[in-house]
Amino acid sequence: MDKGIVWWRKAATPKHAYLALLLIVGACWPLKNILEFPPLASRDFGTFWVSGHAIRAGIDPYNVQAFKALGDGLLGKANYNFTYPPHTLFLFLPLSYLPPLAALLVWNVASAALLWWAAKPWLPKGMPSFVPLVVPGALINYNYGQTGILYSALFLMAFRPNGIAAAILTMKPQLGILVAPALLRDRRSLIVAIVATLVLIAASVVAFDNWPEFIRHARDVQGKSLVDFSHPIWLFKGTTPAIGYGLWGWAVFAMGAAFILARNYNVFTAATAAFLISPYGLQYDMAALCLGSAVVLYSRWEEMPALDKTCASLAFLSPVIVAYATTWAIPPILLWALLIQSKWSDGLRLRIKCRGLGFPSFSVEPTPAVP
Repeated sequence: MDKGIVWWRKAATPKHAYLALLLIVGACWPLKNILEFPPLASRDFGTFWVSGHAIRAGIDPYNVQAFKALGDGLLGKANYNFTYPPHTLFLFLPLSYLPPLAALLVWNVASAALLWWAAKPWLPKGMPSFVPLVVPGALINYNYGQTGILYSALFLMAFRPNGIAAAILTMKPQLGILVAPALLRDRRSLIVAIVATLVLIAASVVAFDNWPEFIRHARDVQGKSLVDFSHPIWLFKGTTPAIGYGLWGWAVFAMGAAFILARNYNVFTAATAAFLISPYGLQYDMAALCLGSAVVLYSRWEEMPALDKTCASLAFLSPVIVAYATTWAIPPILLWALLIQSKWSDGLRLRIKCRGLGFPSFSVEPTPAVP
């Protein structure tokens, strides 16, 4: 009992209490959606599960009409639209052999376990290891059955660096591209990433033979939808500046984020900058970003002024804020948060120089946090 009291007194510090409050506030909206228990047909995982059945039935998952007809027959009427590159079918095909709810449970548990393992090396001493699993960007995934938890886990792993994780991260290249500088610092990991990516693509060509169909779908269906951003749902799920501010607004935010990132590049500044530089990102992709905000709050609590804590807190809650304030509110929050993270965390300054015949050379130098 005495040991329990001592532990409680050590844990019940202001930063622990504030972190607990943030987690509770961030959990309210995702838990509400989870408890409503929507039918599987209306969850994104329904599309993933149907994609495996499409391959087994010899149906092209990028044929919008045929794929929707299959999904309507298997799970019920919904807006089925498979947008991921063919090599992701290696993930979804095995799940189609399970009943849909069992497959969703396996998917969520496996993704969460990978995120828990991948996040452990990045947690400051004393931060509970369950935090990555209950940040808002992670909780939203449990309802949708989306790939955001897997993406965040792979992003954290790729920064160790890990070439295999980087190769699988090509499932979301628009967000995963910012791991490239981390790989450039380790030639072996870079080579592994390139070879593994080529192997995945070659294997998917042999197994599924639908890359031309994916490219046409990405250009004519998904690409058109992203360019138009005509559906109102984008404004309440999208978190990148292109969705709310258009091409020119996106350019401004992207250039600002690239400048800040080049001055302090680390796993969490990159996770935040991805949602300013990429044209496309949604709130269920933000688990690593949320974790980065929690980490900087927890590790620099004593030194950070109240205004910086407020900024980091808003970034932490951004997957929930977008549902109420629309995507317009998110890019300014994230750009501000990127400044705060670059100020309060160690990283690397990225430099690209041209020498000799004009070939660029890549160099880095340490960038310490504020003392």
